[in-house]
Amino acid sequence: MESAGGGWTVIQHRNRDNPRVNFNTTWDEYKRGFGDVNGNYWIGNDAIRKLTTAYENSLYIRMESTKKKSYEVQYTLFSISNETDGYRLSLGQKSGNIADKFRSWHEVVNHPFSTFDHARNRCAAQCGSGWWYKNCALVNLNAPFAGGPRDPVWEGIISSGSDLFLSEMMIKRKH
Repeated sequence: MESAGGGWTVIQHRNRDNPRVNFNTTWDEYKRGFGDVNGNYWIGNDAIRKLTTAYENSLYIRMESTKKKSYEVQYTLFSISNETDGYRLSLGQKSGNIADKFRSWHEVVNHPFSTFDHARNRCAAQCGSGWWYKNCALVNLNAPFAGGPRDPVWEGIISSGSDLFLSEMMIKRKH
């Protein structure tokens, strides 16, 4: 929470060293949140929606590969819509040391969230986790730790969940 100037609220945390939590879970689990705040967790889409509705928020993503290489990216705005609209993703402009894989051939900005039991396409089941998908993904911070090459965490940087050591998504209210 002290990264990049501090004041961040962690909405997703995954660490290979902490007890593992299955991120290939149901719509209702992603809606309510799951895991352990001292380990791996997803705060919940309803909570994310509430946190990002009243005020503008920025998004900070931090990743570390199993080879101990660190990567950071920040977005000027971040929010998701309500459940009825599928928790649709909105992002502002990117800054950081890696390419914007949310906006690419598989652009997921303005796409709804999917899980294996609440899918807009086959991608949640194929990629093994809940996420924002369009023609599957070039970024999926919830990719299984045992994932194969078709499951990039951040394409071109961390090619699969098996190469991921740590990922965090954090939001901060803009002043």
